Parts: sequence; structure tokens; C-alpha cells
Amino acid sequence: MNVRTRIEDLNRAIAMGRKLEAMREFYADRVRVQENLSPVTYGLPASVEREQRFLASIREWRGFTVRAVSVEGSLSYVDGVAHFVTRDGRAMSLDQVTMARWKGDKIVEESIYFDPLAMERAGAEVRA
Repeated sequence: MNVRTRIEDLNRAIAMGRKLEAMREFYADRVRVQENLSPVTYGLPASVEREQRFLASIREWRGFTVRAVSVEGSLSYVDGVAHFVTRDGRAMSLDQVTMARWKGDKIVEESIYFDPLAMERAGAEVRA
């Protein structure tokens, strides 16, 4: 399966609120994930746990809009917007850019860039 097909399937799963299941399907066991300049999270279990903390810090996940996707060899880039409701009921749209390095059909390295101040203002956990 090619990277473009995999990233499109991953983005669909995230949009439908299946982020944790998608991580188990699309991320390698020894994945390396970094958000902004935060310390790197190593391994699938730690990455899933980090995402669970984020999801527990919000009231509702409303989806993910993909604005652009680029694939170059084993690298994919996604420009998107995460939509969710904060604990105090405010609707949030968080712009983010994600770079993923694929090996076969799994992500082995992911870098995610977003405005951490927007997350703090929303009262959501910055996923560091």
C-alpha cells in the first residue's frame, strides 16, 4: 500500500474520532512523536497514552479538516484543523501541520506543529 493511500485512510479515521484506534493501526511499535519543541515521546504505548490524556482534557471531539496533503517518497505532510469542544463548552479549531516518516505501511516518526498558547487558552492539555 502506498503512503498517499495510508495517510488518506489515517486522516479519515481521525476525522471520525477514531484517533486511538488509528494510532494502533498506522503507527509503528517504536514510533517517535514530537509536538512543537516538547520532548520526544518514544513508542506506541506512550504515544497512545499521551493522546488519551489530551482527549480526556476536552469535552468533545468534532473532527479534523484536511486542507492540504503532500507526499514525497516516505514523507507525508498534512495541513489540517482539529475541531473540538473544551471542558467549559467553547468550540475550538486548532490549526496544525504534521510531518510523518513512513516505513512500509507504518509511521515511524511524526512531528506535529501547532500554537501551544491556543491549547492553553482552550484549557486543553498540551500533549507534551
